Amino acid sequence: SNVSVERGVGTSKYGNTSVAGSVNFETPSLTKKNLDIRGMIYSPTLHFYNAVYSSGLLKKGFCFQLGGSWMITRGFKEHSGSTGGSIYYSFGWVKKNDIVKIWGFNGFSTNQLAYLGVPMDSLRENYRKNLNLETDKDTFNQNLVCLNWVNHKIEDISFNTSVYFSNVNGHYNSFGTVYGVNSLQGGFMSNMLWESENNRVNFGINSNIYSRKHFGSDFGG
Repeated sequence: SNVSVERGVGTSKYGNTSVAGSVNFETPSLTKKNLDIRGMIYSPTLHFYNAVYSSGLLKKGFCFQLGGSWMITRGFKEHSGSTGGSIYYSFGWVKKNDIVKIWGFNGFSTNQLAYLGVPMDSLRENYRKNLNLETDKDTFNQNLVCLNWVNHKIEDISFNTSVYFSNVNGHYNSFGTVYGVNSLQGGFMSNMLWESENNRVNFGINSNIYSRKHFGSDFGG
């Protein structure tokens, strides 16, 4: 329902502090029935499609939300196109004092590479010149799944607890050499919020573990 981008170092009560910046977003409410389908064609070289469905409250407080997006672009330089998409899901159980949700997403992208600098004389002949090979591509995907419990024990006090797991995998090839990265992260967060007319107290704990592996090899190796 809204997105905010914060530049620079920041703090967060939901996770690790950011260094370069952070993106905060809120998805549409699970309890409101909604269907949103959009398709945008900016030019023959750029297409974007998006769809989100929210069930609203069903019997016994259950609800769910499904969404997906897809983007295709040919890129400005020669053979510099990109294709990417994502699938989002959320399933919830809503009661008077408790909300339990499991949600997550899977996103992927495939891009033709165009990072090499081009001499000025080549640009004068062809301003879309790309010195990377047409076979130079990267492919990456990311998965996130989170179990979230919001408990309103007292009218002015609420607890927000989450357990999550995320992984990123991908590789790219450049002039016959393949490089890649595999990473895993899991964690636990719990936050207590007390609000009154004139006061607000926020207290939380956060623990996580992170592992990453880089690799590179020749096609024949």
